[in-house]
Amino acid sequence: MAQQQRAVATRAAILQAAAGAFVARGYAGTSLDGVAEIAGVTKGALYFHFRSKAALANAVIAEQHRSSRELGESVTTAASSAAEALTVLSASLAVQLTTDVMVSAGLRLTTEGGDPELVVAEPYVEWLDEIGGLVRTAVGEGDFRADLDVDRASTFFVGAYVGVQTLSGAITGRADVVERLADLLRYVLPSFVAPGRELLVESLPALLLETGRRAAP
Repeated sequence: MAQQQRAVATRAAILQAAAGAFVARGYAGTSLDGVAEIAGVTKGALYFHFRSKAALANAVIAEQHRSSRELGESVTTAASSAAEALTVLSASLAVQLTTDVMVSAGLRLTTEGGDPELVVAEPYVEWLDEIGGLVRTAVGEGDFRADLDVDRASTFFVGAYVGVQTLSGAITGRADVVERLADLLRYVLPSFVAPGRELLVESLPALLLETGRRAAP
């Protein structure tokens, strides 16, 4: 049992070290030797858990996706509507990006790519499904337009979200990511919101800002 616990701890240390390295240097600039040194483990211990840099990067992506998926489930359960869940999730994911190195590393790896062995599509496909489900539910609840093309709207929203956080990361290190995402909602919502629910165009961006500022460290 003690040996198994040590193996679990070693794997966790390697993943944490790798996440920091991928955030700082990207996939191409990160070496397994460097990760082993940061983690304080031997190369043999690293290779025992991860046979290649791609395998290590995919483990980081999987951990990031697991964390974000759990966040999505918790937000959706607590929200009073799908439109609210979409808003709170957008803010909460942004906070994760600025506070959790594993999440930041996973997103950098999936957007940067650099190796055909990296699993970059699957997390986005699942994210599209999750956002699509929220948009579809918001249509059913009457908050979003009945004639909204859910698939196209969801794809646009996810693409715009990735672009906004990437630009924020490049210019301010994501210091303004919550404000930029609130702007995204202000421009997107007029084409999403159903007649009679126009107040959401202002209330949801305000909720995003409040959620992001409350959750920020």
